[in-house]
Amino acid sequence: MTAAAAVIVAQAARIGNQAVASDNYGQLLELSRMLAEQVDSELLEVASGANNHGAWQAGAVPHRGPGQSAINRAGLNARQMVENTLSGYLLLGLEPEYDCWSSAATLQALAAAESV
Repeated sequence: MTAAAAVIVAQAARIGNQAVASDNYGQLLELSRMLAEQVDSELLEVASGANNHGAWQAGAVPHRGPGQSAINRAGLNARQMVENTLSGYLLLGLEPEYDCWSSAATLQALAAAESV
């Protein structure tokens, strides 16, 4: 099962906006419910609206600062971070071999970094 479908977090199966955007959302939702049942947990459906709004307000988007303020130089998106091999990466709950569009390129960039 991919990260887009469901993951187990603190005894709860979570399904998020990548799954909602999928053409197979109904199947992913049912699989997530079955997974939650198998591991004796609840299914948590995370709405994208609140997450997206919070990211914008915090300035966690490449082209805006905190409070949606303008910035002089846009940051990088995930693909650009991998293609430009940075000196450091901060990963939060990421499994590059499963969660990235190009796991080989991502793993190579992480291996070349000074700090991960």
